[in-house]
Amino acid sequence: MKILGYAETGPLWDVVQHYTPVRGYYACDYSAAQRHIDCGHTFSCTWHVECRNNHSYDEGDSFYCPKCGTHLNRTGYNHKYFYMTQRAETIPTQMWFRVTETATTVNLEIRYAALQSAAYGQPLGFTVWRRKHHYTIQADIKRQCIQVRDAEGTRRIDLLSQPDWPEKTPLYYLTNESRASIRRKELTDIFKLWRQTIEQKLCKKLGYRVPSMYVGTSLQGRYGMFFNALQNIAWRLAAPTAPKYDRDKWERAKNNVSGLLNFEGSVLAHTRRGQEYYSAVCDAFALPQKKAMRKALKDKGLFSEILFQSAQRITSNFDMLLRIGQSLGSLRSLNGSRCYNGYDESGFWRNEEVMKFLRRIARFYNDETVMRLLTKYCQTLCDTARMYAQLTPKNQKVFWRQPHVGARDLHDAVMVLHDKQKYANQVIPQTREMKALRDRISGLEFYTPECTHQLNAISAALHNCVKSYGDRAVKHQCIIVGVRTGDTILACIEVRQGTLIQAKLLQNKLASSDARMNSIICGWVQKHHLTPCSDLQMPEQEQKAV
Repeated sequence: MKILGYAETGPLWDVVQHYTPVRGYYACDYSAAQRHIDCGHTFSCTWHVECRNNHSYDEGDSFYCPKCGTHLNRTGYNHKYFYMTQRAETIPTQMWFRVTETATTVNLEIRYAALQSAAYGQPLGFTVWRRKHHYTIQADIKRQCIQVRDAEGTRRIDLLSQPDWPEKTPLYYLTNESRASIRRKELTDIFKLWRQTIEQKLCKKLGYRVPSMYVGTSLQGRYGMFFNALQNIAWRLAAPTAPKYDRDKWERAKNNVSGLLNFEGSVLAHTRRGQEYYSAVCDAFALPQKKAMRKALKDKGLFSEILFQSAQRITSNFDMLLRIGQSLGSLRSLNGSRCYNGYDESGFWRNEEVMKFLRRIARFYNDETVMRLLTKYCQTLCDTARMYAQLTPKNQKVFWRQPHVGARDLHDAVMVLHDKQKYANQVIPQTREMKALRDRISGLEFYTPECTHQLNAISAALHNCVKSYGDRAVKHQCIIVGVRTGDTILACIEVRQGTLIQAKLLQNKLASSDARMNSIICGWVQKHHLTPCSDLQMPEQEQKAV
């Protein structure tokens, strides 16, 4: 064994506090056992905290040690370093580090003094461990894995099922709330020595230069300054040519893809035997072993193999596989459905309805239609797939047998069948008043729908919600008047008791937004002696007459 370097933290805390709240909501008393590390005195106390509106007062922010008289303040100038806990735990108070190496391992040995806070249900207090604790993080170069050794024995770290393993190490306590910030350079240097020694021995074993395992450290981290760096070293030790480890991506992927642990476990098994990372990914996920495929995986980022595996369920064409895989979303954001620059950030790959619909589109239409849906019309894709999934098997067959439409019109085509299925066709009895409103002016036909499916047609053509007016139209609570030329529907008007309620064009635009349509509808209103609404801009002379 060869010793490479030493480091120590010095005392990590000024005060270690084991506390519990006593009572209150806006005001609360806290009972605690406190140990002043410098003089070694343990004492009990109770302090009052009051929080009302924007005002708060905490008596525990400043007090004096009853033995040595030292002023102990948590905030303000020359504040002390406090560690506060409510649970039973072993709390390091000082650490000593040593880096050693053998023929096949590189060890980061940690020796530390500690206090043990009392268990739940026991009186508040501490047990002072007279003997130093020992904890070793060992990089096994031969087996390319991380092992930890402590009083309980030696354990091999499974970084896939236990990605947060560093939070169970003593390094968890090296945060900005401790004195580690004072000796940060010394600590980062000893960690750097351990990391670089791992890299050198790994290069010697593999026979080629391994990319650096460096990841920045931060005292602001919740789980200690070396949390991310330890995760990355464990990951890169198993897969030397892999990109840097991303914990957030892994958690999102693991929680949304069943069986991912087995797939990624197979990848790491291949890389430990010397296979290049992206080549191992292609083998484990049954992706084509091509240079373009490996480049696409590298460009898309860590764990992007999930996206390309999903794309393979849609198409067997390799070129389209690359394009579709790039368009299925990302692992960065799994919440929401915001569409940005043609890509749905919620991830189409997670939506089983979308994936099934795209597979059918690729089969009955073509791969290019799939790409247009994913890029140009991604805003409506989820809604289209949802409505298709709600169709009965009979209506799904009708959809695929009808003449093909463009990618832009697929949403409307599915919606027409969906509306027919959802809204039962009912006859709208034609009254004398309704028949009187029928007319033809300037080549446009004003007509009253005779059934609710005609309302569905108006709704599909104008992209509005008039289809939901079916029951009211049947009960004559309102009159719906459509405006069309030939088979093209241009406007929709709602009339109640001789008064226009609304007059809308495509996508609920006001009739007054189109001068020609506004003029024609105004003429129809005047001819039938109806009261206009604010959606129309009546001629000047009509306003004067009124």
